[in-house]
Amino acid sequence: MKNSQIPGNLVVDDHQQLIQSAGEGEDALFSLAIEMFDYLDCILDLQTEIFKTIESSKQSSMTNAGQCRLKPLIPCIQDAMVLYDYVTKILFKLHSKLSPDLLNGHRDRFLKIFKGLKKFYEKTMSLQYFKNLIEIHHLPKYPPNFLVQSELQNYQPSRVTVLNDSIDQNDTISEHLVSLDDTTSTNGSSSPVPDPGVMALYVEKDRQVKELEYQVDGLKLELERLGRQARTQLQQLQFEIAELKQELLLKMQQLAEKDEIIQQLKGHECKIPLEFLERLEKAELHSKSMDDKFLKLKELYQRLSTEHVSLLRKNATAEKELAETKKAFNNQTELGVQVEVRLR
Repeated sequence: MKNSQIPGNLVVDDHQQLIQSAGEGEDALFSLAIEMFDYLDCILDLQTEIFKTIESSKQSSMTNAGQCRLKPLIPCIQDAMVLYDYVTKILFKLHSKLSPDLLNGHRDRFLKIFKGLKKFYEKTMSLQYFKNLIEIHHLPKYPPNFLVQSELQNYQPSRVTVLNDSIDQNDTISEHLVSLDDTTSTNGSSSPVPDPGVMALYVEKDRQVKELEYQVDGLKLELERLGRQARTQLQQLQFEIAELKQELLLKMQQLAEKDEIIQQLKGHECKIPLEFLERLEKAELHSKSMDDKFLKLKELYQRLSTEHVSLLRKNATAEKELAETKKAFNNQTELGVQVEVRLR
């Protein structure tokens, strides 16, 4: 079992114990930091989806339906704070052993998570529901500078304090509300009444999944069309480039012949024959005609090159949109699973 020495509640007495459990090797710490980053990303994605459902349903945090959605965020807040503390100390440890250039990716992910957690905690503590349940010691204003090892000595871990009395009182109220619902169900109908908010969320999830599937299919078709168009344009450009090369070689040969004739005429002391002048004029006219044709071919080549680059950019944009759509589809699928579990 991976990371079996880390308990389920993630509480480790000393960060040295955490580092020893992962192993003293840089590779082990490097991988452990990535796993914690992934865990924090999942927490941030989950809280984003939860707040989206709250905003879309326009429910207050003081209603039963709103609190039902918000309550799972409490363990998320606790785990995120602990993981943030662990990954901060692990990164300081890695920077003491590895070159900073090798950890650019880790620092970038940490900065992104740091900003996301600050917004998450600020948004959470702005709700009255959480003010009665937990107390968060906010993150520092600026992220730690891992390039300066002395900052580890001044680092103060952030904490989350759970107000047990408030939670017990809230649970008592919830149990009382459930008891009233059970009494009503006994006196009336025996079948449970689904929560309209949950049902609306389920319907909205199905609609979004179908919409995303339609968008994915459309993007696939568009990507295939752009790919075919890009291949056709590329073949056409290659053919035109070959023609331009041939034209260029021919022009260079003609220019060489013209230079040779001019040199011969300059070295000739006698009067230039009339037919020689005619040949020279024809050569100049032909050279001018070839210059004009070369300029036109050059402009055509530049235009085709620009169109080719534009098509490649469109292709890259379509692939990026397809990846984002797939990610959104996966997120909606996970949300659907959570909703189905909640309905059960």
